[in-house]
Amino acid sequence: MNDADGPRPAPAFVEWLMGLPTGWVTDTDELTQNQQITALGNGVLPLQAVSALSLLAA
Repeated sequence: MNDADGPRPAPAFVEWLMGLPTGWVTDTDELTQNQQITALGNGVLPLQAVSALSLLAA
């Protein structure tokens, strides 16, 4: 549960910002908006993961 006050971005917007395919997290009725934001917030940006793996493989 999040007790933070103030506006929060829409999960679909966060999904888009992260470069994820549309509906990757948001196309489910099983997660609330808060759960979707939490899942997206805990995810690592795919581009960051690619960069990290590229550096490790070099």
